[in-house]
Amino acid sequence: MKKIAGATILILVATLAFFLVYFKFFKEKPREMETTQSVVTEEFKYVALGDSAAVGVGASIPDKGYVGLIFEKLKEKYPKASLNNLAVSGATTTDLINAQLNKAKTFKPDLVTISVGANDITGQITDEIFSQNIEQALTTLDDENLKIVLTNIPDISLAAAVPVEIKSKVREKVKNFNKIIENSANKFEIPLVDLYSASLKEAQEAEKYLSSDLYHPNDSGYELWADEMWKVIDQFLSSEKN
Repeated sequence: MKKIAGATILILVATLAFFLVYFKFFKEKPREMETTQSVVTEEFKYVALGDSAAVGVGASIPDKGYVGLIFEKLKEKYPKASLNNLAVSGATTTDLINAQLNKAKTFKPDLVTISVGANDITGQITDEIFSQNIEQALTTLDDENLKIVLTNIPDISLAAAVPVEIKSKVREKVKNFNKIIENSANKFEIPLVDLYSASLKEAQEAEKYLSSDLYHPNDSGYELWADEMWKVIDQFLSSEKN
């Protein structure tokens, strides 16, 4: 009888152990795999629009520009993220409308960033035309229900490359255009990144943040911009999910 009782206990213990192992590894694992799989298979299309800053002029390589840095951060959240950078050096808001917007729409992006305006200032575009162009660009993208993040214009008057005799005029123009950008962003309820304030910090430590052309950011400068932009982008994307 003792042998039978002992055998029965062993069988019960073995059975209990089997069920513990079963529920631990065969019931819990599928949940973990599903969570991992949903992240890996999720696609995310990022399109960047704008001028030389979005191209990454001044960085050691284009990937070190703010667009490349933001893309790296996006890939951490969306491993299958893709990037189409349609920005062109020297682009104005008119170029944005004529050469970039229609291309951007074809990609059906999940995120569009726009940084433009500095070349409108150097090209002496009027406040009225700049306002009309920004309005038209945002209307075009908003009609597609695209998620847009907009930047204002850095204070390019602080750059050593800008002649002293026109610095005050350029600074005034930057402020006027930034007010237009802010008003448009508020109208369309678009997140706005304050690169103007970031440029003030760059100007205080030009050797650290500016490239050899004394106008565009270097790798460190773009990293500063990307950090400011990512704060807004990350919060924006998170709020859209909720």
